[in-house]
Amino acid sequence: MKQVEQAVGAAVQAAASLGDETPSGEQQRALAAGASVELSPRQLIDCGNLTDHLLHGTEVYVPFTPKARWQEIVAACRQLLDAGMVPVPHLAARAVRDAGMLDAHLAQLAEAGVRSLLLVAGDETQPTGTYRDVRTVLDSGKLIDHGFRRLGVAAHPEGHPTASAADLDAALQHKRAYAAATDTEMWVVTQFAFTAAPVVEWLQEMHGAGLAVRVGLPGPARLRTLIAFAVRCGAGASIQALARRPGMVRLLGNWSPDALLRDLAAYQAAQPDAPLAGIHLFTFGGLPAAAHWLRNWRGESDAQPSAMSLQSAMPTLEQPKPPAKTDQERAATVSLRPILPLVKERLQVHDDHLIPFG
Repeated sequence: MKQVEQAVGAAVQAAASLGDETPSGEQQRALAAGASVELSPRQLIDCGNLTDHLLHGTEVYVPFTPKARWQEIVAACRQLLDAGMVPVPHLAARAVRDAGMLDAHLAQLAEAGVRSLLLVAGDETQPTGTYRDVRTVLDSGKLIDHGFRRLGVAAHPEGHPTASAADLDAALQHKRAYAAATDTEMWVVTQFAFTAAPVVEWLQEMHGAGLAVRVGLPGPARLRTLIAFAVRCGAGASIQALARRPGMVRLLGNWSPDALLRDLAAYQAAQPDAPLAGIHLFTFGGLPAAAHWLRNWRGESDAQPSAMSLQSAMPTLEQPKPPAKTDQERAATVSLRPILPLVKERLQVHDDHLIPFG
């Protein structure tokens, strides 16, 4: 891990010494321009005109949140298509009762014009019915029957709260075999992380897997919101890295993925054959904040989001160097770590916030 951190840091420093017009600078703009985003049905209802926030053709992933109904997912996909976006709804295996329900769900999506899915096991500890995981959905043959040959699958660079590394590797191998056997376009979307090092280490292991990877980034949001989700999703190393941020224990600041984007762009510029194909933004802090962040990194102004291009000059977004920790902050950070599992229970996060995939 330390070697990975050093390699990423060296790439970032080398790019910074040459200014924005470097391969790394170009990658930063390209990653922002090609970003996909995650929006719940509730967010889509509240966001107004999508084209005020997102580029035409943006892939928008629609999670199946605990209180949502399937008809809301279908309606959200229709709304996205009408706005010129590309809907990618989550299909949670454990939430599907039986083959009849799976047929109905897939038929409704296909009729609406949906062509892509993100397959996830789902948040349920036990399956509702026939399908216990993504593998059982793939093996059912139903996806082929309904014409779905563009499939995203989830990955967890920092591990999964309930699945072992061996189980995750075996599941990914099965998904790759399915894609090859059925001529399906398949890609990977990762769980979100706060630092690049564990993701880069995992990307190195993915060399030669033949799957493009979109790396999950938490969009701009309050730190307390992000920690609640990180605790729930098992982003262990990233939680520890976030805990080391000066003043984090006060939970008063805001998070921005600027540094993470820079690190990933530097890695992509240094490793052009790496499987990193793009970023996927979790809009925990809301779509307007996420869209504003993406526009900045594309070099656009908020006043004219549709008139800019990747050739626009990217603004300088320098982050101030954090002050050294005081002894009090060091002690508070150490004391916080054992209670991180309780954070989810103590912090107020709305039920209709996005549910990261499992």
